[in-house]
Amino acid sequence: MKSRFAYWGVRAASGFMRIWPLRVVQPLGGAAGVVASLLLPRRRRMAGRHAGRTGLDEKLGSRSRAVRKMFASYGQYWGESLWAAPRNVRRIAGRFDLDGVEVLEDALEDGKGAVVVLPHLGNWEMAGAAVWDLNVEVVAVAENLANSYIRDWFSRMRGLTGINVVFAHRGLLGELEKKLDSRTAVCLPSDRDLSGRGIPVQFFGEETTLPAGPLLLGIRSGRPVIPVAVYFEKKSRYRAALRPPLAIPREGTLSERLRKGAQLMAHAFEDLIKAAPEQWHLLQPNWPSDRA
Repeated sequence: MKSRFAYWGVRAASGFMRIWPLRVVQPLGGAAGVVASLLLPRRRRMAGRHAGRTGLDEKLGSRSRAVRKMFASYGQYWGESLWAAPRNVRRIAGRFDLDGVEVLEDALEDGKGAVVVLPHLGNWEMAGAAVWDLNVEVVAVAENLANSYIRDWFSRMRGLTGINVVFAHRGLLGELEKKLDSRTAVCLPSDRDLSGRGIPVQFFGEETTLPAGPLLLGIRSGRPVIPVAVYFEKKSRYRAALRPPLAIPREGTLSERLRKGAQLMAHAFEDLIKAAPEQWHLLQPNWPSDRA
């Protein structure tokens, strides 16, 4: 029963957001995010730790101001996610500036796919809209939500916008590998290791782990692994930044190749996050010291 109530609550919020134009939805979502920060002290403290790692608190001169900025950005993301009906997302496609799109074009030139790794930055879910003109199928891997009603609804909504959402499950890696035999961008948020069994890396000067799956998929399929970020820009615009494929070694043991690839991915994410640290929506523990 609680799952159904939550589902209808999300549907109602989505219906409300879709009444408004994007220029209203964005500040409305941002304000909701700031209010949420007052009600979530643990998340607020964790956001403050991450702001210290990225240098955002020093940049803004105050940790509390940095945390408000992070929550406002996260609220904007959720506002847009609830607003993103198919007709609205089609309008967004014309609001993108693409930085480095030739990287993806080159990767797809042979008619096969590419692995796209993203941090939880800006509105990463809009990455599909950024490449609509490239004649590429977009497959996005998402966390398997406990509420099946909300999970299935979000999946249907993204499907109507041209993004094929798949949820983590056993055997997924093999399915994605087959997808890469065609002109497909397989998109995986990869700055959090949900399993706790990932690959050790130095990330913002401290050891943690990043997921092995995206790198293993790239190695097994032989397809490039491309770091990408989608940023909020002024005047309700977006910027997608695509970086060169990770130079994962072709020689060495699998564990060595994964370890070197993971560290390269961590460095790429650091550079992408530092460009707009207030847009990094990481409010959970991500380093062992966060849980101490």
